Amino acid sequence: MTYIDDIVTFIATAGPKADVQASEHDWGAVRAAVDAAAEHAPQADRSLAYSVGCEVAEQVAEVLDSAEAADGWSRRSSAGLIGAGAAVGRLLDFDEAKLRHLLGLCATQATGLRSLDNTEAGARQVAKAASDAVEAALLVSNGFTSSADGLTGRRGLFALMAPGATAPSTFDGGTRFEKVHHGQ
Repeated sequence: MTYIDDIVTFIATAGPKADVQASEHDWGAVRAAVDAAAEHAPQADRSLAYSVGCEVAEQVAEVLDSAEAADGWSRRSSAGLIGAGAAVGRLLDFDEAKLRHLLGLCATQATGLRSLDNTEAGARQVAKAASDAVEAALLVSNGFTSSADGLTGRRGLFALMAPGATAPSTFDGGTRFEKVHHGQ
């Protein structure tokens, strides 16, 4: 399986809240996107969606952080947008095809300058990331499509923001998926 396959599988199948490990960071874009999208899925497990989104954001941030070229880009807003999309996709119970389109749409909108992270403009970048994720999910839920692999494709997010970085062949070797899915 490829990186995108593993992320999509992770988003679609992660287990209940009790099995999810807390994120090391507070991903504001993920939290805001889940809160905004919850009105479209009032019965969904918001905590699980948030945890799934944080895990995806962490993984994307690790790839971006591994490339010197990505130093100027804001990991909070770029990785946060991908994580927010993953969270909203989980919250809305998207199938694998919709998750791929959602992640592709989020990848095409990922941006933000690291130099602005600790400023009012940085807070705006995070808010924009959350907004973009919710908008992308609503577009996809109405039939909008995108690249099947907006993250690792030849012209995907990693190739453009972090050239030379290598995404793992699996979503952290499957260990994080197993931990979340099976509660180990």
